[in-house]
Amino acid sequence: MNVTNISSAPLVVGIGGTLRADSSTERALKHCLDAVERLGGRTKM
Repeated sequence: MNVTNISSAPLVVGIGGTLRADSSTERALKHCLDAVERLGGRTKM
């Protein structure tokens, strides 16, 4: 049986609620995801 090695770092998925690019909500979400990455987590927006 083959097992794929998956990173043990948590994956945090950020889901914004606006369609407007560079909105204040999107900037706040990006700020939070950047903090997660600094602490060793993986992120996806």
